[in-house]
Amino acid sequence: MFAVEGIIKGSKQKVIYENIDGVGKISGDELICFVVEDEMNDIDTVGPVGQYMDRDINNPLATLFVIKGCFDEILNYEGDLPEADPIPNGAIA
Repeated sequence: MFAVEGIIKGSKQKVIYENIDGVGKISGDELICFVVEDEMNDIDTVGPVGQYMDRDINNPLATLFVIKGCFDEILNYEGDLPEADPIPNGAIA
């Protein structure tokens, strides 16, 4: 479980992500939940450079990247944030 708090459209909002037995769910303030749910339907991939993935509510890392992209400004992260795979040695010159 992790939570992200930030500013969207001038309003302080918080979204909470839970993944129980491989099933992801968001909850929290109405505006940010609406925006995140809408963004999850986009077909563009998300993720860190070299680890792009489909937008999938059941994938915590993909969902974190979607959530981060929905805020105008991030104020705080809480909980167990998923981490991207490390960049292999020699991958960046």
